[in-house]
Amino acid sequence: MSNADNHVIAEISANLRRYCQETLFALVTQKPGLVAVRRSRSKEFNARVETNDSGATFTVFLNDGVVSQIRQAISLLASDTPETIDHVLRDTALALTGNAEREPIFRQMIHGSLLFVLLHEVSHITCGHFQRVIAAGRSPARNVCEFQFDEVTEPPADTASSGCDALNSNLVRLSELEADAIAFDLMDVLSLELIEANSELRELIDPDDSAETPEQRRINASELMFYSACAGMAMIEATRGVSHDYPYPFSRLFNIADVYVQRRFQAAMPDVADETGVLEIPLNDQRRTILQEIAIPTMFNAMEICEACCESAGCILADRFGWKDDPDSIAMKLTTDFLELLTNVESPEFFTREARQVHEMRLLRQPFAAMMSPFRMQLSYR
Repeated sequence: MSNADNHVIAEISANLRRYCQETLFALVTQKPGLVAVRRSRSKEFNARVETNDSGATFTVFLNDGVVSQIRQAISLLASDTPETIDHVLRDTALALTGNAEREPIFRQMIHGSLLFVLLHEVSHITCGHFQRVIAAGRSPARNVCEFQFDEVTEPPADTASSGCDALNSNLVRLSELEADAIAFDLMDVLSLELIEANSELRELIDPDDSAETPEQRRINASELMFYSACAGMAMIEATRGVSHDYPYPFSRLFNIADVYVQRRFQAAMPDVADETGVLEIPLNDQRRTILQEIAIPTMFNAMEICEACCESAGCILADRFGWKDDPDSIAMKLTTDFLELLTNVESPEFFTREARQVHEMRLLRQPFAAMMSPFRMQLSYR
């Protein structure tokens, strides 16, 4: 890697760490100083969060390898952009800045993908995953309780709730999917603010441009954050070893896309969802059509993003994500199952193992929430 590349990576890391520590994490937790962010010069694609004082404060370490590999992945996407994604990003650029220049949008995607990795880490804190391990009596070496960005250590079996084997055996998967969901939900809710925090994009935005309403600009910003999160997740999965304790890669994609689509659908038709975005009443034909118009392109575009990022890491989507079918078949099966997850809560029928896994995790959501309730933080970003 050239000195120029090292300088860019160091600058990206420094700006992001400063923004997260001084602004974003303080806003989310309402506890300035709770979470510090530090640089690690390791070239490994990794990040970690640890505490040396039993959870009074936390430090997130971001490896240079995360910054360099995500930068490489987004650069590959920028140089060989699938037609559908190119169209979406040009529309997003036009809506947010008043011109269709893509380069600042791709640079924002680098920051957004890195934000997803960091917010995933912080979500393990805000969701109480860290605190529950501490409360369970774990005594790690040097009094450091450490989580990798995609790794939650399950508490000892005798501290878990009795009588719920399914819950106990899925604590890692549930924690990972919840950290993903909360991380992206933060990005979604704060999407426009995150865009405007980027000085390059802020300078391009014309405050007198009334071509888009504030609501539409927020939707466009949310869309950009969604693709950024997909890129971050894909890079995590493309570089992580296989583990049977974690969710399938496409389960994570379903999970992030679910949050995004639910929020979009709630904005489009607020009468059909409660405050958490969960669909509560049967869908009529009109509502189903609106949902399909959001969900189908969302899933197809997300898979193209993941494919480009996997390619940058030297693997192809079907191999790394566990599929051997042709791409069109994968996309159709996953999109069909995604709609089934969104619209058939009572008796869904799935083609894919990923959809079955997400559905199984949903059935455990309430007992998991009850288990974690004493350890959760009250988030104030809404």
